[in-house]
Amino acid sequence: VLELAKNKVSSNVVERCFEATTVGPDSAELVNERTALMSAVLGSSGDTRAPFAQLMTDKFGNYTAQRIIEYSRGDDWEELKRRVE
Repeated sequence: VLELAKNKVSSNVVERCFEATTVGPDSAELVNERTALMSAVLGSSGDTRAPFAQLMTDKFGNYTAQRIIEYSRGDDWEELKRRVE
């Protein structure tokens, strides 16, 4: 997911995946996919090179990071907030 999220074209696809699994019409059926996406982006809790940290400083990935934050909910939002601070 990291390499796709850092690419100019494929980052749009990753953003749409987060959108579809969060607010799309089939989001209720895509809970497992959303969990897998968040796990792939968050990486390990103490990892300073976690995928999300890399996205925040990448020229295309930072847009994906913003969309991930926008579509985060509950515990995912709290974890992202903790990592950004």
